[in-house]
Amino acid sequence: MTIKIQFLLENNKMKSFVPDRIRLTRSLNQETGTIVLSFSKVFSIDLLTNNDKPIIGIYLLGNHLSFFTKDIRCIWKNGKPILIQAIFLIDKKDELNLFLKIFKDYAKKNGLNNSIID
Repeated sequence: MTIKIQFLLENNKMKSFVPDRIRLTRSLNQETGTIVLSFSKVFSIDLLTNNDKPIIGIYLLGNHLSFFTKDIRCIWKNGKPILIQAIFLIDKKDELNLFLKIFKDYAKKNGLNNSIID
């Protein structure tokens, strides 16, 4: 299964990006978890500084699944954005296991060697 990561902009346009880092964590009981996608290369298109098209959310899209989050954080340094993080909360064990499998392949295919996927 392949997965797409797309930013939803205010003008309802979608832009696809590959994150620089993926962190997938599980709770102690292995039932729930989080996916944190970190992007640092998206600033070349001025997503945050363009008042006409702010980011509304980020989609994870696959063959038979679709997740959306508005939990987006921006890290600033010296008055400039350096990192966007999208946080997805997964509350079903089977979905978490599916994402674990998908993101291991996704990280390999996209050369994301610094990703943490347990």
